[in-house]
Amino acid sequence: GYPTRGFLGGLDSELQSVIAEVIVPCAASNIYESPDSSVTKSTRYTVSDKVYLVSQKEITGDIVDTFEDGTSRFTYYESATSADLIKYQDGGAVNWRTRSPGTAAADRVRLITSDGAARYYGANHWVGIVPCFTIA
Repeated sequence: GYPTRGFLGGLDSELQSVIAEVIVPCAASNIYESPDSSVTKSTRYTVSDKVYLVSQKEITGDIVDTFEDGTSRFTYYESATSADLIKYQDGGAVNWRTRSPGTAAADRVRLITSDGAARYYGANHWVGIVPCFTIA
């Protein structure tokens, strides 16, 4: 884990030095708005960060059961199949979380399942993450 330095602090200092801070578009759910009182339900907002999670749209190109966040599909995933979206940990396929909220309940988030499908799941369940960053 990264108990004191956070994820970014655990990276090699040379890599840290070339990671750019970027504006990350996000979508608020229709059930719970962001902690920032200026963001209302079902709206877009942005955060500035160096390490973030991808949105469902950046991976799959669609917004099924989530909200429009103003992003577009990453070039890396443009021709990806479901099999290409599968991530592995210790030799086994795992679910991994996106930053996209689900529409069914306040505790739902969009994720990519161990078979490469986009689904929603409770935010209180353990699933993997795939940190993203931009090289300056």
